Amino acid sequence: MSDISPWLGTWHFDASAAEYGRRPAPRSGVYTIERRGKSVHFEVNWVDHSGVAHHTDFSIVPDGRPMELDNGSTMVATLNPLGLVTAVRSGDTVTHLAHRTLLDDGNSLRIVQEGLTNGRPWRTVSIYRR
Repeated sequence: MSDISPWLGTWHFDASAAEYGRRPAPRSGVYTIERRGKSVHFEVNWVDHSGVAHHTDFSIVPDGRPMELDNGSTMVATLNPLGLVTAVRSGDTVTHLAHRTLLDDGNSLRIVQEGLTNGRPWRTVSIYRR
């Protein structure tokens, strides 16, 4: 596993840099990445386009091994010099993929997410700043 240190911290959503296609972008968001033993903990709080607040968090060891989720899906996380990636699978289908990349300034985090909702593909690009 690569060094997680550059990824750690609190990141703030830059709505002006978001690419959400037909999906409405959030108004704001805070993305926190912490080390918890061998695991990486992600906590995301955001306010959607209509003003409703949301929260999600999870921990996973970025070792490429699948972790079973409560809904029967599995999640895998990997960390290498090119990115911090999580993928959720339901059977043989990847239902959600998040590829996080640190930008050259070291203070910007780019997150490309792709997935399926009701069988329809979607893709978003978000930029977060320290």
